[in-house]
Amino acid sequence: MKNLILHNLNKAKGQFLSFGVVMMITAVILNCALVLLFQTSAAYDSLFDELNTADISVAAPAALSGDALLHDIAALDGVLDTDVGEALFAQSTLQDFQNAAFTMNTYFYRLSVTRKLTRHTVAGQTETTDEMSVYIPLYLSELGGYRTGEQIRYVIDGTEYAFTVKGIVNEMQYGNYGTGFIGLFLTDEAYDRLRTDEAFTPVREYLIRTEAHADLASVKNTVVTLFKEKNISALSVLDRRTTKDSRTMVSNTIVLFLAAFATLVLLVSIALSRFRIRNTIAEEISEMGVLKGIGYTSRMLKYSQVLPYLLVCGASLACGVALSYVPVPVIAHTLAVQSGFSYTPVFDVPAALITVVSILVIVFVFTLQASGKIKKLEPVNAIRGTDPFRPA
Repeated sequence: MKNLILHNLNKAKGQFLSFGVVMMITAVILNCALVLLFQTSAAYDSLFDELNTADISVAAPAALSGDALLHDIAALDGVLDTDVGEALFAQSTLQDFQNAAFTMNTYFYRLSVTRKLTRHTVAGQTETTDEMSVYIPLYLSELGGYRTGEQIRYVIDGTEYAFTVKGIVNEMQYGNYGTGFIGLFLTDEAYDRLRTDEAFTPVREYLIRTEAHADLASVKNTVVTLFKEKNISALSVLDRRTTKDSRTMVSNTIVLFLAAFATLVLLVSIALSRFRIRNTIAEEISEMGVLKGIGYTSRMLKYSQVLPYLLVCGASLACGVALSYVPVPVIAHTLAVQSGFSYTPVFDVPAALITVVSILVIVFVFTLQASGKIKKLEPVNAIRGTDPFRPA
């Protein structure tokens, strides 16, 4: 049977080569999608927890809220920990964002303030003597092309404000504009100069960590009700779940597209493989009749058609999984930047196993089904060239 398999492989080298290339491409696309699906969400959650990001955050004008409100929030059921921070709010129009003006709701924070909840880290810091310096999210740096040492300009209430980018800040609350708000961090000098500017509204941001088994939506509704009872209009109300969904929406959509495209390529390839096997059986009726007449069983003939596809498919899938780790870091960085953070993907064993095993099983089932009617082949009729699928 080994010789028969090798014979079938050598006889149709071109067909198996094209099949292998398609399987390799399928593996590259599918494994990329699975790695991104498994690791992007996990990396987001890991960084979210590492920075001790609040599960719920509510921002309100400072003039309407006071210190007593924090005590009331802390007393609510399901609340484990609380913190409060200050910021300046403005609806600002960012200039030259991808060669256009982009209006966004912006919170300006003081970088030097150490928060218990929703912390941040700084990277790529540069020295500058400009008092109006700012630390921007990775989202603006990568998508907007604003580099450290360069200026970033905003128009707020008809006045232009220019800041020198001093560094890149990484945080998991307002790190991209998916939530409808974005956060910038100012030096003490810049923050103090803007604090007295009437174009900026001072706000208090109430940060809430919920208990492990508390219902996030229920706690959020209770907090919103508390604000309404106190006649406080919130500027923004965010929770962990909706923030993640909004920030990773683009990346999740692209991952699903990659998975769907890989599935389509696989189905087309399987359909071609079935067609080739059926054609092979039809074209080699006489040869199969002779082989069956000299002792080859239907099972041996059937698997001599199926196993070459599995061997080529297995080798191609292994190469495809390995090659997928060339584009994966690039795609992961692009998608993560859309979500406002960055991570480096690593080799993913479950993704590789799912890619290889699922495709091999699908190829095996469909090729086995395509060659199944070899069992009905009668040696005498086959040698005469009659239809092997018609009962004798």
